[in-house]
This record gives sequence, structure tokens and C-alpha cells, in this order.
Amino acid sequence: MLTRSLLIVSLLTATAAAEATEDPPPIDAPAGCIDPVGADGLPTLLARGPKLIGTYKLIAGKPLDTPKLRLLATAHFMPERMGSTKGEWLPGFEVSLLPDVDRDGPNPRNSVDQHGYDALRIGTYRVRMRVVKPKPKGAVIEAVVEDLGCMEEYVHAPLAAGESKTFWVSTEGTRTYSFSTGHWYDQVARMYFLVSSGLAPDVQQTPGTKTPHGWISAQAWENQGGLPSWDDRYLDKLTVGSVLELPSHTFEVLKVVLGPSTSVVDGEVQTTGRDPVISTLVRVTRRAKPLEGLIRRP
Repeated sequence: MLTRSLLIVSLLTATAAAEATEDPPPIDAPAGCIDPVGADGLPTLLARGPKLIGTYKLIAGKPLDTPKLRLLATAHFMPERMGSTKGEWLPGFEVSLLPDVDRDGPNPRNSVDQHGYDALRIGTYRVRMRVVKPKPKGAVIEAVVEDLGCMEEYVHAPLAAGESKTFWVSTEGTRTYSFSTGHWYDQVARMYFLVSSGLAPDVQQTPGTKTPHGWISAQAWENQGGLPSWDDRYLDKLTVGSVLELPSHTFEVLKVVLGPSTSVVDGEVQTTGRDPVISTLVRVTRRAKPLEGLIRRP
């Protein structure tokens, strides 16, 4: 009986230890993703631009393996009112890294799912989908797979008091650059700067819109052991010389570059059909002494 009890305890201990195994530490960005070339030039991978991997026609509900990814598309109909035959087809999709998913099964490290029209990011890849032939069964969905060469987020070690760092973030590369000792879910002090963009809902729901429009924003955020604080800007205020302030950090916008398909007309962000594209060079400096009472700057 004692031997059996010891065996059970050993098994439980081993199981707990396996479950408690920590994830690998987050990785910092390669120079080609965030470091300026010269004083303020685009990083090499950002200057190169997305590399098209392929365009694939998917049948909703049937997975398709490509050389690098497993793609699974879905599509469901959202009636404009109960019982109506009019409404919108909303795509959904799941993307998994191969051979990771074959070896380990689907898990948060190798699989990402998305519902709606926004592009999906996994590893260094971006996947965009649209419904080509909507129908109740077997809807055809087109997937465009690109390799951006950079992951969506990287993590740098926290800055020392008075230390600065200059880096690029971009909707076409690394969108979020964090400063921390762990992952975002590790509940450790963290600071980040990000850029984001998207098409307006009416553009997404009406293919062929003559003047697609959307939004662009940037945000600085930190949690240094207290309440979260943030400062954000939409495009009209995201200009060279803009300063975003947090209790422990300050950000200066050094350069703003819009993509060739993105323009601003009478204050409205317009594109030629895809999400608006923006790249921003910023310099972050950690304050020698945190500001008191600065919780959020709207």
C-alpha cells in the first residue's frame, strides 16, 4: 500500500512539474525587422516588402496543407434579421504551422484562428481571406499567404533609467515592440508601442467599394507594477515630432511612412482596397524618475 501511495504521489508530482514547465523566453527582433538603416531608413525586411507564398482556393470546412501552413476556412451566413435570406457571409479561418502542428497537435504556439475579414498573423506569415462563392454548403474562400519575414511582436529587455532605443514598427512587419522580461501573459512589468490599421466595417461588408477607407492608430502602453497607463494617436495626430507620454517612458515620433496604396484625403484614410499601411520610426526613453499621477493621456 505504501509503495502504491508513493507511486501515485510520484506520478502526480511529475505531472505537476510537466504542467508547470515554462514556455521558452520571448525573443528579440532581428535587426532587419526594427533597426533603421542609416539615420532613419526602413529596416531591410520592411524595405523588401511582403513575399507572396501563394494564393489558394479553399472549400469551407476542408483543411488544405501548403508547404508551410495548414489552412482551414469556414463561412457562415448572418441574416440581416431573423429568418431573412438577405445578409452577410462572414468568413472564418484557422491557420497552423507545419510541421509543428503535426508533431505537437494544435495549440496556442502553432495555431491561430480568426473570424471576420481582418488578416491573420502567425509566425512570420500573414494570411488574408475573402469569400469568393458564398453558399450554404461548400463556400469557396480564397486565401492569400505572404511571408513578411518578421513576427507580429518581439520583446526587448527593459530599458535602464535614462536609456533610449530607436526602432520601427509597421503594419507590414513587426506591429508591436515590447520591453519586458517575459511574455505578455506572465504578469510582469511591461511596456510596448504598436501600430494598427483596418478597413471600416461598411467597406469590409461591401466588396468593390469605390473609395475604401479605414483607420490608422498608434499606442504606447505600460504597466510597471501599478495601474496600466497608455497614450494613443490616430493618424491626424500621429505626425513627426509627436510625443506620447507614459509615467515611466516617453516616445517621440521621428518618421511616418504611408504605404503606396494608402493616402489621406480630407482627413480620411483611404486605400486601393487593402488595409491601410503605415510604418513609424519612434524613439523611446525611460525616465530617470517616473511621473506621478499620470494614469492615462486620452
